[in-house]
Amino acid sequence: MNKFFILFILILNFLYSNSRFTDNIVLYLDPVNISTFVLDRYHPYQNININYFALNIDGSVNMPLYHLKPEQLYFQNSDLPDSYSQLSFKQNKNDDYFNTKIAAVNQIDQTTESLFQLESKSLVDNINQNGFFNIEKSKDNFTFNVSYLYHYDEESSHYDLSSLNNNFKKENESFISGYNFLYNINNFTFNSNSSIQTSYHKRPEAYALDYQYLAYNEKLIYSFNKINFDFNNISFFLENINHDLVLENDINEVNFFNDHYNIPSIGLIANVDSFRIKIFGSKIDNIVKPNSEIIYSLGNIRLIFSSEHYIKGLLTDNNELYGDYTYNIYNQNNIKISFDSKNYSSIVDLGEIKNEDISYNYFLLSGNIDYKVINFDYSYFNYFNQKTNIGIDQYLNFELSLFPFRGKNEYDLYGKVNYNYYIMDSEINTLTMDLFESTAIEQTAELFNFEFGFIFDYFKVSYNSKNLLSNNVIFSNDITPFKRFDSINVVWVFKD
Repeated sequence: MNKFFILFILILNFLYSNSRFTDNIVLYLDPVNISTFVLDRYHPYQNININYFALNIDGSVNMPLYHLKPEQLYFQNSDLPDSYSQLSFKQNKNDDYFNTKIAAVNQIDQTTESLFQLESKSLVDNINQNGFFNIEKSKDNFTFNVSYLYHYDEESSHYDLSSLNNNFKKENESFISGYNFLYNINNFTFNSNSSIQTSYHKRPEAYALDYQYLAYNEKLIYSFNKINFDFNNISFFLENINHDLVLENDINEVNFFNDHYNIPSIGLIANVDSFRIKIFGSKIDNIVKPNSEIIYSLGNIRLIFSSEHYIKGLLTDNNELYGDYTYNIYNQNNIKISFDSKNYSSIVDLGEIKNEDISYNYFLLSGNIDYKVINFDYSYFNYFNQKTNIGIDQYLNFELSLFPFRGKNEYDLYGKVNYNYYIMDSEINTLTMDLFESTAIEQTAELFNFEFGFIFDYFKVSYNSKNLLSNNVIFSNDITPFKRFDSINVVWVFKD
């Protein structure tokens, strides 16, 4: 990778940047995203957990979840009526690929709104379905959400992701429901969130020197409750996180993992001049762990120092039939600098993560320029001083969008280039529970995507090309090279 380009990104970050640091590491292994992983930027060897409205979706079993989260509505401007519907479809006729999405927003009354989303993807045969519903009730002092998601996906029999063995295809069916409640009165605030997930997973695993199918059910109950008391420049809070997970054999419903963790915390937040100081203790594994965060604000700049202890679960392959699921306690020490202005903002994130088995440092940089006819998003993540290989060493993503007639016509013509670059320190294997194998090997991959089209008030049409340069993008010797994939995308809003 061109070192000058990385230096150029770093300079831009301090001169002109705008960050939406919600992006993680998107690992595009196939053009239709059935096997696309979204890896945690702080833990690049495992999935993120997905939060969508009131739902908390578990990513710790390392199934690809990119397609599980419904796509957010494209048009969400203030000119839209209270109730409207949106239709979008993407197609590639050469490969018989169709991706259709229908969404409807309904303002039931002045305090109640519902959202319905239905999605279906097919590559010759159906490969993905999402059905989502959310209803929100809002008043001056409280907000209440109830959400439900049905999801199904299976790897296509018309696209072989694995070049090592194409007889094994992943399958996932999930039913997820949850609520979120926020209540505030005077100096008292109560926040409660609970989510229940039931999933069926069918996947290959390495066992007895060969591969075989493994089918199991996952049951997750997640809850979060927090009480906050405010007194002038100081506030006190109590919170509790509860996580119950059951993994059971699909044939005889015998549990091979059944455990939970509960983390109660108590602390205070003080605001002194330009400082915001948060100090709290969390009881983890019967030991009270200290945590702290200090934020200093000066105009558009914020400087953040933090130290935190937390738990993450992970399912890994081993010599046992169902692998091994463990809860790991981590300690994260972090320094973050953020800048935010009208057209430019950025975040620089530097820190260390460690537990009994692993330790590494990270440098995370994210930014965006939104100036006149140009929009430029970028992220650069670097992981170093690794005690053991963690899968990803470096990740670079940028997206450059050009709107040559922005604000001059009733429509916008635009062009967009997206670039992803990966340096991996381990081989990727989609036939095991571990995404990254333990064998140390350096592998690089880069992927160019392109898009251009027209945007009207309530209509968008675009041409999209994944792997624009038509290179054989190789993520692993055991994965089919990522070839070029073109499609037409249309989004249309209908006012009710």
